[in-house]
Amino acid sequence: MKKKFKETDIPIYEAVIDETDESTGFKLISIVRDPAIGVKAMCFSEMDKIEIKLKIVEDKQLLIGPALIPDLKIYRNDQYGEYYTIFRAEQIRKMVERFNKNGSNKKINFNHSNKMIDAYIMQDFIIEDPVYNNARAYGYDNLPVGTYFIVCKVEDKKFWDSYVKSEGFSGFSVEGLFGMRLIELSKNFDMELEEIVQEIDYLSEIIEDIEGEFVINPGPSETEDEFIGRCMIEETKSYPQDQAFAICKSKWEQRSS
Repeated sequence: MKKKFKETDIPIYEAVIDETDESTGFKLISIVRDPAIGVKAMCFSEMDKIEIKLKIVEDKQLLIGPALIPDLKIYRNDQYGEYYTIFRAEQIRKMVERFNKNGSNKKINFNHSNKMIDAYIMQDFIIEDPVYNNARAYGYDNLPVGTYFIVCKVEDKKFWDSYVKSEGFSGFSVEGLFGMRLIELSKNFDMELEEIVQEIDYLSEIIEDIEGEFVINPGPSETEDEFIGRCMIEETKSYPQDQAFAICKSKWEQRSS
């Protein structure tokens, strides 16, 4: 069942990582056209010449900007209905630490697909001070403390020319496995008893849907990425990540054949 909420009643979930489960957190940075955070990265290409002391650097093919902004509500509408997701500054820090610890700075894909890009993160940091921070040097003056900021080098000139320059793919989005903690169900506190009963019925249906998903088989309307993501959450509880991925991939291929 897909729940349609009134705008003031859309639930809000906080994205969290499991301290004991290394598979949670974000694993990839994706280059997208319209990032969920609503702020596009800055593009430095052959059209922009950046003077550093006496040296002129041309055609650097850099994407620079925020990837995660704390406490920013990100609207989602999927098989579970409408909801907002937010990332708290504390969780962003933990996710970034895990991301860098695992050496994932070369895992850049295109628009949340299986297409990997010849690119890498040259520099990343969390903004610690609202005034004295490196983001301001790139023209970002109002990003809050706790923002995750990236300087990304795109080595593939064909991709740069075709998608970044021509098609406007100049934003960052994170991709991974996150726990979701309900922090606010509704701002409407004067709900009638009938509405409360309907809400309980709806939550019961969600629980039934989730219990049904423990049988890890592709759903009739699932995309490959949706199924692999759901399958990985369960299979990594019993298998190492590479084995879990192989199992999930095999199940998808059997379904498609």
